[in-house]
Amino acid sequence: MNKPMILGALLASALFSNVHAAETKGLDEQMLKCFEMTDEQQRIVCYDDISRSIAKANPEKQELIKKRAVADFGLTHQEQANDEMVMQAVRVDREPGGLWSITMENGQVWKQTKEERFSFQSDQPQVRIFKLLLGSYALTEEGRSKKIRVKRVK
Repeated sequence: MNKPMILGALLASALFSNVHAAETKGLDEQMLKCFEMTDEQQRIVCYDDISRSIAKANPEKQELIKKRAVADFGLTHQEQANDEMVMQAVRVDREPGGLWSITMENGQVWKQTKEERFSFQSDQPQVRIFKLLLGSYALTEEGRSKKIRVKRVK
């Protein structure tokens, strides 16, 4: 190899390591800020925000972000990107108190929170779950207007 090529490679390597070090330093500071939080829920949200910002910087991670948004829907500790989701229920059961328990194909379990008359037209209905005011959720079978209040338990 000739000297200019070696010098160019060393210069590029040094430049890349300085940029990488600056990015890592910013990430280190963000992670430390999360680590110092005493409230568990705020700490989780902080770490999730960092993860999302890293994933958004990588276009190939966009599908993972979408899947995570579906998996996290209904969890109260996070700010939700979506206000509603349409999912396939694989099981609907009446609990001993007469309230519904709905299991989704992705493993989520939603339970009715308030006694209201409601019936499903199918054993495995397509349902829409949407956010109400003050952070509660409602569920309706697709194509119907009657809704019940629900809470995600799993």
